Amino acid sequence: MSEVKLTKLTKGNIAALKETMTSKQAATVRLTATTAVFEMSPLEALMLVCSLQSQAAQDHGSMGHPYKSLSAVRRKLDALHTAANAETLTAAPRPVQKPPLALAELLRIDSDK
Repeated sequence: MSEVKLTKLTKGNIAALKETMTSKQAATVRLTATTAVFEMSPLEALMLVCSLQSQAAQDHGSMGHPYKSLSAVRRKLDALHTAANAETLTAAPRPVQKPPLALAELLRIDSDK
């Protein structure tokens, strides 16, 4: 299983994660004073934080804590997810393009006729 580590989080970011996660969600996230390690893919972590932020907006409004404190976490996860996708796209082998045919072959022009 993959894991995603976010560093340089603030006390507010960590507090918002602690306050909004259920015990089941908290079992998949390790928190320290300034880091969060999600035991899931970047996309799954992003989806989790988006749902936490949505729930925080419903419960507390979207003007203050914990909603605003989750924004930085969401942005960091979004950047990691975007970078992982870009890496996957550039690592994929490109199809080999055949050389173009000569104009005579394309038009099937016979010079003998």
